[in-house]
Amino acid sequence: MIDFFYQLGYSPPSSNSDKSDNSTPSTSQSEIITHAKMFALAIKYQVSGLRIVARRGFRGALPTEWNSDAFAEAVTIVFTSTPDDATDLRDMVLDKIHDEFDTLKDKLDIEEAVNSTPGLAFAMLKRKCEGRPYIKETKFQCAVCHQSKQDGLPAVLKICEGCKTALPHTRHW
Repeated sequence: MIDFFYQLGYSPPSSNSDKSDNSTPSTSQSEIITHAKMFALAIKYQVSGLRIVARRGFRGALPTEWNSDAFAEAVTIVFTSTPDDATDLRDMVLDKIHDEFDTLKDKLDIEEAVNSTPGLAFAMLKRKCEGRPYIKETKFQCAVCHQSKQDGLPAVLKICEGCKTALPHTRHW
């Protein structure tokens, strides 16, 4: 955090630096963990600039580290070190768990994180029931009258409310 105050940024520790403890490089020196901890510090000490930098760093590390051993630890940090209303990283974690569930469901560290982290399992269930982001709103355009409508469930065959025809609708955007 001190680096941030002097340089308006920080550098996560590199994975090839020497360590004095016996922890594995995949967890103790992971970028995603560093960003999660920095985000928690930013929330605790109300440093909005650090919050933005940490969120950006976490988002950047997530595509490459979601399948590493460090992801489960980062999930735990995100859900235990930040208040419920600081959803920046929580939303990213929930989205990634949903998107990659087929791969993550077989990882014991993810299962342990979900089972032992207060609020994580309920947040996943709540989001699933609310349909966010699992049912994404999509706009369709009628192939006959070209009227656009927004729908939560994409389907091949719909009845247009404008012209009342049952035709395949083309995805508009």
